[in-house]
Amino acid sequence: MIVDIRDDALQLYQEETSGTENHPADNFMLDSDHRQENDILLERAGVSDPECSSIPSHRLYGSSVRRLYGKHNEAPDLMVPHSEEMVNEYYNPKLLPGMFPKLFPLGTGGCEIPERYPKISFKTQIEYLLSLHDPSFRRHETFLFVAFSILQRRKAQQSVAFTTKQHNFTNLADKLISLNPSLVQSVADHLEKEGNNDNLSNDQKKVFDVLNQLTAAASKVPGSKSAKVSHRNNIRSYVGKFGIPHLFVTLNPIAAYSPSFRVFLGNEEVDLSQRCPELLPRSEQAKRLAEDPVAGAKFFQFCVEAFFEHLLGYDLEHRKSSEAGGIFGKVQAFVGSSECTNRGSLHAHFFNLVGGRFEPK
Repeated sequence: MIVDIRDDALQLYQEETSGTENHPADNFMLDSDHRQENDILLERAGVSDPECSSIPSHRLYGSSVRRLYGKHNEAPDLMVPHSEEMVNEYYNPKLLPGMFPKLFPLGTGGCEIPERYPKISFKTQIEYLLSLHDPSFRRHETFLFVAFSILQRRKAQQSVAFTTKQHNFTNLADKLISLNPSLVQSVADHLEKEGNNDNLSNDQKKVFDVLNQLTAAASKVPGSKSAKVSHRNNIRSYVGKFGIPHLFVTLNPIAAYSPSFRVFLGNEEVDLSQRCPELLPRSEQAKRLAEDPVAGAKFFQFCVEAFFEHLLGYDLEHRKSSEAGGIFGKVQAFVGSSECTNRGSLHAHFFNLVGGRFEPK
């Protein structure tokens, strides 16, 4: 208890309790009809026993056991402390079952199990889980993002390469050959542990001198700058062989307006044989698209394949034009790229090479 004796108590409250609203004490101090000369206002504030030290341990354990059972259909409370070491993402069958116990209730079914025969890659198994009739995996709030992040990091680590300018190539090649492999490995371990560069030896610093003249490039990572350069070079090679493109196309199928999208959601009630099938409200269709982005990707793939097969007469499976061709004749080749519209759907840009002398094999 802190006792502060002042002649003007109202000024004290205005200084210590300034805010957008009047302090409750203001009403007391201003109500002179009911105020007594020796009245004292006591304010209650604080926390009692925040560490629960006054509660016996057996009562805490008993309450924890009851919470494990749960009541009123509530999820049980179970906290797992974090480890000081990072979890390995490579060849760890317990990774996904440990991260998503609701999706793997038995703790089995993880990826890259060593005893499994034949071997199944991480990407193949994720694609299988997302294509199951049970939509639990593809409609989970975070499973898609975690799986994609792991795949993207693997793609970057497995396809990264060093690039340098042409006039430095010979000099750098000689330096790389002169480096000891064990020395390079020690520097790599030092970088992975986020060590300080000042702790490196003079020989290890020579490795850094070489690295400063190199640039890491990951040309196979989708969306990266190197991938865009590689795709642009691919387009130039097509133009050099087949000539200037004849047709530029942007496909932007919107699932929120399409009745066929409901089929990819697993709704068998929609009748696509009708000229104007009954549509769900646009807001409801958009909500279902956000809940199941895998169905939206399948719908987009279906629209692209239907466009090339039925309008352009191009056989995507055999990678050649049909005998009859399409509405613009026979398509020799095409180059395209897909991207996200940031509105819950995908669209793609293509340029097609129609007619001419060459016919792809």
